[in-house]
Amino acid sequence: MTFEKKAPKPSTPVEETPVEQPEAQSNHAPGTSLAPAQPAGLDQFGQIIGDAVARGIAQSAPPRRMTIGEYVRRGAINQYHPDPKVRFSFDRDYYQNGHQIYFDTTHDREVELLNRLTHSGRYINRLVEVVVVQNGSEEVVNINFSNKRDKAFELKGHARDFTDILQQIVAAQKEERADQEDDAADRAERKLARQAKQAKKTQPSFGNSKASREAREKVGA
Repeated sequence: MTFEKKAPKPSTPVEETPVEQPEAQSNHAPGTSLAPAQPAGLDQFGQIIGDAVARGIAQSAPPRRMTIGEYVRRGAINQYHPDPKVRFSFDRDYYQNGHQIYFDTTHDREVELLNRLTHSGRYINRLVEVVVVQNGSEEVVNINFSNKRDKAFELKGHARDFTDILQQIVAAQKEERADQEDDAADRAERKLARQAKQAKKTQPSFGNSKASREAREKVGA
């Protein structure tokens, strides 16, 4: 007994449902180009931010050294020499209690007064000593005063500061020079008077010479 082989039933193809892929996320609004947006210009807020950033950069930058011309155009060099038109300089070396006085840290008024000191002496109730010495071809001026507590308080009662000390010394030396000039004039006048008197004593008077006396003796006069 034979069996007939049945033909397989045709299978209905199953349509595959396509898997939806997630859309790529974009930072651009729909309908806009994917090219990077170009700034059309800074608005007021952006300008403020930009100015603030520029100021911050300028403040953090290292300071630039000013040139001599910029100092002069600014109208002031420093607190000691504020007027660039005033040209003061030391004409000698100066020392205060053994320490050299430097021009860069000395006020213009003090420079002027120091240059007017002319000779040695003691001033301001003999609390301050001025010593002018010759160092080779150069003059050196020493200004000495005691730093002891009692002497310092005493000096403070006579002078407000170093400028006041110099002003008093310059004024005192001016009077001393005037007195010295008067004394020199008096000495010169007295010297001339002595010389005239001496000349009068040594010079024979008229008619009293030796020849005149001999002539008078011959005639019996």
